[in-house]
Amino acid sequence: MFKQYGILHYDAFKLNNSDVPMEGFANIASIVSANIDEEVWIESIYYKDRQHMNEVMAKMEKDEKAGQMMKQSMDLLPPGAKFIVGDFERLSV
Repeated sequence: MFKQYGILHYDAFKLNNSDVPMEGFANIASIVSANIDEEVWIESIYYKDRQHMNEVMAKMEKDEKAGQMMKQSMDLLPPGAKFIVGDFERLSV
């Protein structure tokens, strides 16, 4: 469904609670708090730019099926849990 609205790419990951073997680094699992019986998922959605994201989101907000899918996603969360969101900018290094 994301592709039909113009999203460039979508990735979903399940966070593994593995140790970080390098000194000076922290495992993201120790930063994002989760109980042993909980999972942390990371989703990355790629757009051309902010305007493209706004256009895609406007289309999806008007789609009843997209709303139903969002509700299903929210229903998977335990009471009091939230989606954590943020914008990232690609760096040229």
